[in-house]
Amino acid sequence: MVDSPPIFLSYARADSEFCLKLAQDLQQAGVRMWMDQLDIRPGMRWDDEIQIAIKQADTMLVVLSPDSIESKNVRDEVNFALDRDDTIVPVLLRSCEIPFRLLRIQHIDFTSDYDAAFERLIARLTGLPQQAESRLPDRKSIIHGQIAWILAGLAVLTASWIGWHYLAVPVVPGELQLGMDYTIVDTDGDFEESISLDPGATLSNGEPIASYQWTKNDRLAARTRVLSINLEPGMHTIDLAATNEDSEQFEDTLQIKVITAADASTLQALMDLAQSNINLAAEEFNPAYLTDGVSSAYAALKSALEIDPFNESARGSIKRIADLIETQARKAIEEHNIVQADILVNKGLGVDPQHEGLNSIRDQLDQ
Repeated sequence: MVDSPPIFLSYARADSEFCLKLAQDLQQAGVRMWMDQLDIRPGMRWDDEIQIAIKQADTMLVVLSPDSIESKNVRDEVNFALDRDDTIVPVLLRSCEIPFRLLRIQHIDFTSDYDAAFERLIARLTGLPQQAESRLPDRKSIIHGQIAWILAGLAVLTASWIGWHYLAVPVVPGELQLGMDYTIVDTDGDFEESISLDPGATLSNGEPIASYQWTKNDRLAARTRVLSINLEPGMHTIDLAATNEDSEQFEDTLQIKVITAADASTLQALMDLAQSNINLAAEEFNPAYLTDGVSSAYAALKSALEIDPFNESARGSIKRIADLIETQARKAIEEHNIVQADILVNKGLGVDPQHEGLNSIRDQLDQ
């Protein structure tokens, strides 16, 4: 990514600690970042440098939180980038009402697991069209490459020792990267949305792509590098089969759901309802509230995922409900109220069957 324009980081001052860590982690991963606190030198005019940086970047990373959506500076930066048709990648730091102009853009949820969200963000950034010519290899590819070089070195030493005359060539596996599945909103109500997908000219390891074949819902859509297509409301499966210069085939699949503006409004109302109930449960948690508030929040989140199955914020909120229930279950065990703990665990596993903490308590109770 050395030759790619830097990615502009837009955020609220209240979120500085997180944003500094995120920017530094991304830079260590090889992503060129621009952040005011890191890149504006003393004596330089702040507003002028911000504007120059946005113009030089073609991608903006915007950190969403209750503070950032109230920030005039963040709104100005995002609107300026949107008016320039720059790529916007929203990062959800804390639950908030996502601005309307960003609703149609799939965000990366950092509200719970930083490391997992960071991996998704790296995958998203390496899938951006303007950076497709120089992508970051994923950690698996890096590890494979390191192992391959070590094996190659051992092979050379062995060949030298016993008189063989060959060189083991390290091979880093290449992959197509179409990015994360996402949902878009038909804001103008014409019952179709135009999209363009560009996987780049190379695989993740830099190997050139020789040919492309796109299919939409199992029907041939294009044989060009860039797919430009109209999608009506509903779920769409986009498949890409590409070959390298050795005629080896690589495949990747992307799912895109188009929802109407009315669906988006319903989605936001469901998320608001769920968040309100979760916040109330966190402030004043009691067993009786499990029947009403938490159950209502969970039902709202399930409905939200039916509208937008790729909504990471909804999934994060479901995990938060399970976390709250786990806390109360452990408290019940400490108070030797095993019956109440059992009820709570059953309730929590009904919300999140894979929840590690709740399953651990279940194993403890079953012993």
